Amino acid sequence: MKLTLDLKTNALDSFNEALVKFESSEQGDTTALKFAILHLSHCIELVLKMYVQTLNEELIFEKCYKVVRKKANSEKIDRLAAYKSLQDSNHDFSAELVGVSNPFTISVTDALSLAKHEICSTTGNKFMDDEFVEDIEWMKQLRNEIEHYEFSFTAKEVR
Repeated sequence: MKLTLDLKTNALDSFNEALVKFESSEQGDTTALKFAILHLSHCIELVLKMYVQTLNEELIFEKCYKVVRKKANSEKIDRLAAYKSLQDSNHDFSAELVGVSNPFTISVTDALSLAKHEICSTTGNKFMDDEFVEDIEWMKQLRNEIEHYEFSFTAKEVR
């Protein structure tokens, strides 16, 4: 049996697993918080990638995104502005993927660098407020510590 999850279903699955682990921690299993963080950070990463796909399907791939990064760095503008400039000039991101059979996707940091500059066209508010961005950065750091070294947190911090 082959399991296949699209981006949205994968994100929802990780979110549901994060809730299960969080509920387990509420019953006294504090180590379950470690897995709640891992699953929730995975969910957030995938949701941010879904946002990036709303800009451009190919932009979730590193080879395409590096064009945006390069333009942003050279012009000293934020990455969303760089993407919009490339879009206005009809840049063909799909050309970056020619001959690449299994492209790597962008990191949560890259996706966040676009999303944190997005402004809602209806309300004029930021897509993501600064506090939420800080929470994602904190969770990303903690997830990295859990995955690659050692970590420390309190149940209160995670909640």
